[in-house]
Amino acid sequence: GAVKPWLGAIQTPSAPPQEETGAPEASVELEWVHGYRAQDARSNLFYNAEGEICYSAAGVGIVLNKKQWKQKFNVDHTDDIVSLAMSPDGDFCATGQMGRRPLIVVWDSTTGEAVSTIRCGRIRAVSQLAFSNSGKYLAAVGQDNDHTITVYNWRDATRVCRAKGDRNKCMDVSWSPDDKAIVSSAGPTPEAAVARLSSVGLNSVPSWLRPFRLLSNGERQRALLARALRDG
Repeated sequence: GAVKPWLGAIQTPSAPPQEETGAPEASVELEWVHGYRAQDARSNLFYNAEGEICYSAAGVGIVLNKKQWKQKFNVDHTDDIVSLAMSPDGDFCATGQMGRRPLIVVWDSTTGEAVSTIRCGRIRAVSQLAFSNSGKYLAAVGQDNDHTITVYNWRDATRVCRAKGDRNKCMDVSWSPDDKAIVSSAGPTPEAAVARLSSVGLNSVPSWLRPFRLLSNGERQRALLARALRDG
């Protein structure tokens, strides 16, 4: 067998202390988070209604008061946060994480307290998030092969609708001014998608410029979904 010279140096203690199996009396508290996730995320830093800065690092949602130089936190995620959106009124943040079945947590942008937790399907990560202009709905783009677009009523964590997105890399998602349209789109600038809820990607063609019969199955689903939302 292998030589184990350390065995001769180990001695059994003559009066070993009693084993303690309970939790220690000491505890730890998060005081400050250094850094900001920027290497693989975008559009993930916003001012809230109070003028504080909301952003994320690792699995923590952060509220920074730049005048008092203090931070408040949301720590309800179970994996790294990769997307963040601010509600139109600046009162709520939504953060999406990576993971096999990732979470979306909507939290108070002033206190960091969780308001709603949404459990997503097998989409690998929530790569993009956007509140509707009314603030009632939340659109989420998955990092699965189809970049699935899902709309939630975030207050009660229920799914309103879902459709396949484009297979090219998704860069952003946004709502139309009237919150009625969901169409896959692209373009060289965000302005190219200003009139649609859109997954803005690379090398894809604005689908609202093509006849319905030429759309893919996923694009047809999104167009039909847009009509359903428009008609109430």
